[in-house]
Amino acid sequence: MCDSAGVISAYHYVMERLNLLSKVKADDLDIRKTRIQESFEEID
Repeated sequence: MCDSAGVISAYHYVMERLNLLSKVKADDLDIRKTRIQESFEEID
């Protein structure tokens, strides 16, 4: 028999990990955007 508390905590753990990953990806995208903008400014 599966322990429902274990399943719930595992689910929360996975969701937290996904949230962390999406946060990191969003930060990475922001960094890339600013780098692209900076390189365009250097060209001008």
